[in-house]
Amino acid sequence: MSVMIGGAKAWKVRQHGDIGVSFQWINEEPAMVLFPARRAIARAGAYVICLSAAFRYADSTTGAPTPYLVRQAAAAALQLGFARTDTFAYRKIAEVIVDSLPDLVAMPPEPTGLNAQEQATVGELAIKLDGQTIAEHEVSAPTMEELVTLQ
Repeated sequence: MSVMIGGAKAWKVRQHGDIGVSFQWINEEPAMVLFPARRAIARAGAYVICLSAAFRYADSTTGAPTPYLVRQAAAAALQLGFARTDTFAYRKIAEVIVDSLPDLVAMPPEPTGLNAQEQATVGELAIKLDGQTIAEHEVSAPTMEELVTLQ
C-alpha cells in the first residue's frame, strides 16, 4: 500500500513557511503529516502524528507543550531534513504541531471510496513509535499544481 502526501486524498493541506502540513488518513486513522514544503532538501522525509497519539503533544487542560513535544519536534526536524543544530526549526515545528492539533482532532472519519490517481513513488514512509518501526509504506507526492488546487 502506498501513501500519498497531500493530493486529492487529503482532507486539508497547508503550508507554514518551509513546512507543509497534510491532514489525511493513514491506515484509516486521521493523521497530521509534516513534510518539507520545498523539495530541494536532500534526504528529507515526512513526520506523521496519528490522532491516537495527539494527546502526547499538548496538555489537554492547559494546551501547554509537553516534554514529549519538545523531543519529537527535534526528531521531526531531523526527519524533515533540517540541521541537527537548527533550534529555530525545532521551535517552528513545535508551533506548527500545537497550532495544527485542533484540525487533527476535528478531522472526520475517512470517507469511503477515495480513489487517488496513481502517482510516481518518491520515497518510503516508516512510522516509528519509541524508535521501533511499526509500519512502512511507499510514498507518492502530488505535483505543485495539485497542491495549489487543494488550497
